[in-house]
Amino acid sequence: MIKLSVCAIAITTCFFANSLYASTPLINWSLKDAPSSGVNELHFPMSFLLTPDASGLYFTYYTTLTGGSRPYTGFQPKPPRVSGKHSYQSVFSSFNSAAKTDDGNCVYGADGGNGVSCSTQFEAEPGRFYSNRLTVSLKNNDIYYYSGDVFDDSTNQKIAHIGSFTIPLSAGAGLFKVKDGGFIEAYIPAGCTQKVSATYGEVTGYLEGNKYSGNPVKGSVPETGNCINAVFSASGIPDSTDVKVTDPQPAPKPTYSTIINKYKGDSGNDNRCLRVFKNNNSAEMGGCNGQGRDYTSLRQWQFSKTNNDYYLIKNKYKGESGNDNRCLRVFASGNTAEMGACAGQGGASDEDSMRYWSVVDSGTGYILLKNKYKDESGNHKRCLRVFSSGNTAEMGACAGQEGSSDYDSMRYWKYDGALK
Repeated sequence: MIKLSVCAIAITTCFFANSLYASTPLINWSLKDAPSSGVNELHFPMSFLLTPDASGLYFTYYTTLTGGSRPYTGFQPKPPRVSGKHSYQSVFSSFNSAAKTDDGNCVYGADGGNGVSCSTQFEAEPGRFYSNRLTVSLKNNDIYYYSGDVFDDSTNQKIAHIGSFTIPLSAGAGLFKVKDGGFIEAYIPAGCTQKVSATYGEVTGYLEGNKYSGNPVKGSVPETGNCINAVFSASGIPDSTDVKVTDPQPAPKPTYSTIINKYKGDSGNDNRCLRVFKNNNSAEMGGCNGQGRDYTSLRQWQFSKTNNDYYLIKNKYKGESGNDNRCLRVFASGNTAEMGACAGQGGASDEDSMRYWSVVDSGTGYILLKNKYKDESGNHKRCLRVFSSGNTAEMGACAGQEGSSDYDSMRYWKYDGALK
């Protein structure tokens, strides 16, 4: 998929749109029963109920031409004017190097490359539908003329001209295809923090006086790499789709991360992270960063959920080196916690539950790591803990006995990875 951002379309400073294009919320639109040969007019309606107080978002449609070129159009909500009136910017552009224009609303250049970018701003009423209406006609000598205008759909009156340009047939011109896509893009940093409620109206097409209705716009949101949190839903308006852009989507948590003890960290001890070793099954406290052959992966952990809502705590180094003893486990007797196989061998001495852990919120911003086997057997030493001296990590009570040798924080842990 070609990356095309709105930097030049918006005629503004580019932020990071290029890097986010493939990760932005996407839409798909289509016409019903329209001829596959294309149409010569398209209407793209939208309304905005809650508009941002700063520029930054571009609600984009693109429409591939039957010759292969792909113009873009869409809306950019703008902050309210001094008069209190809301305003939008409508955009119409081509990234085709053969596009030509003599339109006063257009400039040469698109996204730092060749093409033509056209735009206009207009005052708008929240909740009212406005449509970018695109037309194509054969000008002369196989030169196709493309024009865009903004209409108030409630009155069917033209309220602004967006711009126009020409593309030769030999460079990919043609009629508008009857289905394509679009996206919602943050083209400056402010776009990542906006809250917008909008509705995609029914896209319609025309050819030789015949009208072709549209299907509801379909939206999708990528799981990662996107700063825009958009929620698409069916609208109460026929053949329309609502979208809400809410708080920014949080960055995904890493698959592996360190398990850090609060007591060791608060006391300034460098050995604050749970770690393993290459040639044995020990699990104890150590530095959080590897050096040389003391790999960082020796203190990287993954929490993998079982089918009974407990977690296996897997070490990255042990797993990648093919070691079967990659999961943190306990034993029927004693307080030892060390590395072992991720499944029990059966019998009373080696049950699955010995490597099953629950993640308990301590209410302090830290977690307790409670072992299922110890808990179900009535052993009060069911939580992983450390001590004030030494690097031992073993099972102990889930609450400290106070005093200088047994604090609650000795069994409080911080894990910033994904729980999955």
